Amino acid sequence: MKKIIRVWDLPIRLFHWLLVLCIVGSLISVNIGGNAIQWHAYFGYSILSLLIFRIIWGFVGSTHARFTSFFPTKKAILDYLSGSAPRVLGHNPIGAMSVFALLFVLSIQVLTGLFVDDEIAFQGPLAKYVSSSVGSFLSEIHESN
Repeated sequence: MKKIIRVWDLPIRLFHWLLVLCIVGSLISVNIGGNAIQWHAYFGYSILSLLIFRIIWGFVGSTHARFTSFFPTKKAILDYLSGSAPRVLGHNPIGAMSVFALLFVLSIQVLTGLFVDDEIAFQGPLAKYVSSSVGSFLSEIHESN
């Protein structure tokens, strides 16, 4: 009889699929332009909320969702690349690095998006708190990221 082992809990599965939908929605809405930019902002706020949830869940969630269970060490990475690492449930060291990279890149994207000011149709909710040169710099990062 086959034993089914569920590594990812329901909150993580929902996080993954909602993140995919929000990223796709964000990309579509920014390319449509016009009034769809407001939807781009809504998707961005949703991604920010999902990231906050994931970071919190990374400390208090189930075993395989916790960052401590898959934080990549130099030794684990080298062992994995040499083929001498033991097989484990969850992320391997390279997969773990990609998780942290994705969380980092998305965090930069949503944080810079809060300060965006295109001077035409959209201004992020925090744009008024920074100078126009800082806002332009953060807008460039947001667009190029």
